[in-house]
Parts: sequence; structure tokens; C-alpha cells
Amino acid sequence: MHPEVQISVFVKKTSNDSTMFSYNSDLNLPPASTLKLLSTGLAFQKLGSQFRFKSNIILNGQLNEGIFTGKIIIDTQSDPSFGSKRFNLNPEREIILALKNKEIKAVKGDIEIITDNNTFKVPLSWQIGDIGNYFGAFPMRFNFDENIVSYYFDAKNMEGQSADLVKTEPLASNWEIINQVKIGPRNSGDQVNVISIPGNNTIILIGSIPAGARSFKIKGANPTPALTFKENLKTELLKNQISFNQEIPNDSLLSKFDTLTVLESPKLEDIITECNHKSVNFFADGLGVYLTELENSDFESFYRLKAKERDINFSKTHLIDGSGLSASNLISTRNMCDFLQKLSTMSDFNSFLKTIPIVGKSGTVKYLDPRNKTNGKIYAKSGTISGVKNYSGYFFDDKNEIYSFAFYCSGINDTAQSDLRNFTKDFFSKLVEIK
Repeated sequence: MHPEVQISVFVKKTSNDSTMFSYNSDLNLPPASTLKLLSTGLAFQKLGSQFRFKSNIILNGQLNEGIFTGKIIIDTQSDPSFGSKRFNLNPEREIILALKNKEIKAVKGDIEIITDNNTFKVPLSWQIGDIGNYFGAFPMRFNFDENIVSYYFDAKNMEGQSADLVKTEPLASNWEIINQVKIGPRNSGDQVNVISIPGNNTIILIGSIPAGARSFKIKGANPTPALTFKENLKTELLKNQISFNQEIPNDSLLSKFDTLTVLESPKLEDIITECNHKSVNFFADGLGVYLTELENSDFESFYRLKAKERDINFSKTHLIDGSGLSASNLISTRNMCDFLQKLSTMSDFNSFLKTIPIVGKSGTVKYLDPRNKTNGKIYAKSGTISGVKNYSGYFFDDKNEIYSFAFYCSGINDTAQSDLRNFTKDFFSKLVEIK
């Protein structure tokens, strides 16, 4: 391997806590998306595989002859999957169905969504070029469809000229979208960055799309998910013949609270499976935000507390999000394996294990073992950010004994890429030969 590349490896047997292999294992490196194993594992252990987030839809007001006067209050309790299209969720439809079941034909008042009250939670070390893009969408108290916005462009003009923004979904009424996207060479792909800050209504689109493209889709982060959902719901009310007149309800009408409906998320094991197999930053950070809120903590203090509870020394570890997106996250392979070993003792560990991709078979590690030398025995999460390529997880030996492992590479350049691929394949083949 190239001398500029830092490599750290640690392997331990979980049953007796014994070290099987160690190389630079106390070197603290960015974990990238392997950090998702900690955030999802802690959520699994704390909440259980069958846990579902519950969103309460409350009628605060008076209902008289099909006319509701007051507020429709929506409290999703930080559910990161609320309205997620990957789970075919449609909360607008469910709310409207609940209103129709109560024979409500008109709403006079307002829709109130419980939010963060302008609290800024995005880790300060996240790069500005990441925050506005879909993989940098950060969870809030209220989330809608993973806080993603889709922008559609046409490249009708010549290379170097402006690309046309033809559609935005969803679209909030107060957004100021500044389109600086140009037309690039044919087959140049998506070179667009979205610059936006949560809670701010200015969105800058900058970069290029390929010449000749039509309805070219790029995804960014939604800075105001509560507003877009509120406007969506109002539109759907009218489409379903439920009139909506926004007005400030009289305080005397707001003494009565009735539960209209309770919307449930998918099971936690399904959310975590999507998170780990497809490396969904939003779900990992969303679960982390929920756990830190339960303990009135921040990410760093939360991880340190959980390490202390498990007798793991996290004194030199620095973890500030749940997804691993920040390059400022630092952890050693020894600490990662120690934590994974402790998680393997949870009562429902086999269910958690199933949420992790299998090398050569699924997720982001599907193509790492084309000859199936590992025979489905390695469960691994990959992690990639600039100059970093990591793998961590669990594997079984021939006697069905389980081990935790972490393999981190940092400082990778273009010339090291091919050598690293070959090294990684050999590493996985050797893992399952450990006795």
C-alpha cells in the first residue's frame, strides 16, 4: 500500500473479548458511514426492533355541523421517516381520510406544526457544500419526506449557457431560488451543488448539467419542511372538497383537544435496514437526534456516556453526528470494535445483524466478493468520504463464533485506489480464515 495512506485494523472475538489482530488500532481516523453502526445499534438497543414513531394529529377547537374552527396540530415527535416516499408514506392522504371520517367539510383556522422553534442543530463542522445537498439534509423536530427537494432542469441551449429550472417538488411559497446552473458537456452528469441553510428561504443552485438533458433531476435539502408540508396539506384539502379558510381562531374555542388520528412510522428494524443497506444519512442522524433528545444531550456527550456505560475508553474519540458525514469525526478501530462487541450482547442482536449488508450479497458491499469466497459470513458497513474508505461490522468463523472488526484507510489518492480495491478483497478473504 502507498506510504501516504494510513491504515488501521482491529479484530476481536466477541465471546471472550480477545484481540485477534491489531495494526495501528489506536490511531483515531474519520469513521465515515461506519459510524452508522453505532447510531443505529444504540437506537436498536434502546428502542427495540418493533418500535414505531407516532405522529399525533390533534384537533384543537370546535366541530359544529361539519365545520371545524380552530387548529389542526401536527406533532411528529422527530420521526425521521414521516412522509418518506421510500416507504410509500402519504400523511396528507391519511389526515384527509381522518377528517372525512369525522364528516368535516370545512376548516376555519390554521395548521400548527410542532417544530424546533428555530433551533439550529446542524453540526458546525459539516461543509456548506454538503448541507444543502440531499445527503446533507439534517433532521429536525418535524421532517417531511427525508427533507428532500427535487429540482428538474432542461438543457435546451448551448454549452456554457444557463440551464432552465422547469420544476421544483415540493415548492414553498416564500423560497427565493437563485438558479446559476449552466450547461456542461454531454454525458458530464450531475455537477450541481445546492447551497441552503435550514430555516432560511434562500436557495442557490450552482454547477452544471449535461448538454441535451431533459427533465434532469437533482436532489437537495429542504430548508423549511414544515412550511412545505403545511402548504401541501392545504392544497390537498381543497382537492378533496374540504374548504380551508386561514384565520386566527378565537382563544375561547381552543379549550378542547381531540385526537384526530395517530400516524405510525415503519418498524425501527425496517428504518435501520434502509439506513445501513443504502447508507441513508438522514435516518442515521434522525435516530441520533431522537436519542440525544431523550437524554437531553448532544452527540459527543451522548456517545461518551454510552461508551462509559460499557467500560469503553472514549477519551480521544470525537463524534459529532450519527451519519459519519463530518470529516471531524474521529474514532480508532479498537474503539469501534469494542463498541460493536458490546452491542453484540443485546438480547435482539440477531435482528440487528440482519439490518447490516452482507459482503458479496447486499447493500454497498454487494460487489466486494464476486467469487463468494466469504460465503455470506461477513456483515459489513462501508464508509466513504474524501480520501477515506472504511469497513466495519461482524463476521463468523467456521465454528459460527462471531467477531467484530474495523478496517480504516485514510489519505487515499487516485494512484492508491486500485491497490486498495485488491487489498480490500484479500482482507475480507482472510477474515473468514481466522480461527
